[in-house]
Amino acid sequence: MTWNPEAIGTRRVRSGRDRRIDAHEQLRLFARQPWFADIVAELDAQRPHRATGRPRRHSHAALLLLQLAALLLGSQRDAQTFFATFKRWDGFRRDLTRRFPDDRCLQAGTPAPSKSALGYLRRSLTADHVGLIAAHVERHALAAAGELGLGVNTGTMLDPSRNAVLFGDGLIVRSMTRHTPLDTAVHPDTGEIQTRRHDPDASWHTTGDHRRVFGTHFAHLSGFTGHAGEHVVFGVRPVLVGDPTEADVALELARQVAARLPGCAALTWDKAVRSRHVDDLWDLRLQPVIGVHDKTGRHTDHFPLDEHTVDGVTVRLVAHKGAVCLPTLSGGVTPLEPVRLDYHANRRTGQRVYGTFRIPEGTDCDTRLWGATVRQRLNSRDRTDTVWGEHVRAQTPGSARWRDLYGNRSLAESTNSWLQSHFQSKSRARSLGRTLQWLDLVLLAAVRNTQSLAHHRKRLATAPVDATANAPPAA
Repeated sequence: MTWNPEAIGTRRVRSGRDRRIDAHEQLRLFARQPWFADIVAELDAQRPHRATGRPRRHSHAALLLLQLAALLLGSQRDAQTFFATFKRWDGFRRDLTRRFPDDRCLQAGTPAPSKSALGYLRRSLTADHVGLIAAHVERHALAAAGELGLGVNTGTMLDPSRNAVLFGDGLIVRSMTRHTPLDTAVHPDTGEIQTRRHDPDASWHTTGDHRRVFGTHFAHLSGFTGHAGEHVVFGVRPVLVGDPTEADVALELARQVAARLPGCAALTWDKAVRSRHVDDLWDLRLQPVIGVHDKTGRHTDHFPLDEHTVDGVTVRLVAHKGAVCLPTLSGGVTPLEPVRLDYHANRRTGQRVYGTFRIPEGTDCDTRLWGATVRQRLNSRDRTDTVWGEHVRAQTPGSARWRDLYGNRSLAESTNSWLQSHFQSKSRARSLGRTLQWLDLVLLAAVRNTQSLAHHRKRLATAPVDATANAPPAA
């Protein structure tokens, strides 16, 4: 097929979409990051040089760079070939030597890192080791978020700006193999019936679209500045079967981010977060933009809230499908318009959360209530056994303002897709076992955050200068 230069192309080219960075440049960028040095120091502490026995041939910095290259290029074999050809390793080795001058395994003449040495290193890591590595990446993610301006709310507590909204989701990583512990086969040499190679940490899960997937469960939390490519992954953590749950992991990540970025004002998640966990989010001063479960036909379909007196008229509000509603004279309910969100710290711990709502004019109720406002508590009281977080939200679910906030959760799905794009075909993991899969996801989070910083700094460097910013005042 030949290209017709006279034809008018119909494909729309969106400005700012080409944000690709060359793999060679990315690896050099990663090697200069503080998190890279911290991970190398952690590996050196876990596997120091031995006075006896066979000495190590490869530096941990070189093996970490090989692992990052494997994530970018698709496999450890391709990464090994990348360093072994065109004398690339010598250039990377010199860069690493300047960063780690005391590492004896980076002297001139040392061989390029191999996937066999990387495999030996990865097999020696435990979940505790990966947890320490994850802690370093999470700490630097918070620092990157501060540089990008995340957690600075330029809106209100009820309608926060986009960079003050956290979002996250659960992620099911499909097993590297398609076999389960129940799959067996006959060994061709011995004739014995043996269990097929499978992931010992994997189990069956049901995804949000009702698919059954055999794999391991993780959860991640992120933030977005609103500019293309500027997206920070605050953390990725495994969700074990039973405890902790996905909601527990989401709350722990949110608590960690809120402590460092107190300007964060909302969290969007799916319905995996519910009940007491919603009240815990209120205590963190994070508005839960999380849908409520359908209670149609149940006794909690219309959940009674507080009683209010407005202009001599006493009304009891109810929560219906998450919205604060007013019962009408015809027997139905009308959602009230949210106006304001307030937090009041308790004497000891936690928050008292109140929403101010306006009764719309024209509502089928006493006309004295039209346009009036009521102040309704939104989180549970200590003296009640009923969890209000299971029934009521500050914004009316399904409204335009709700969709504007909840739309941020689509970015969590985009994060899932980005992570899975670095897996094998059909979104299968590249590692066997939860520990190594967690390591892969943590390093991918570090990669994503570093790319976001690069895009942010490039955008600021190429931004047009406002000529009127420092101009003298007009006469």
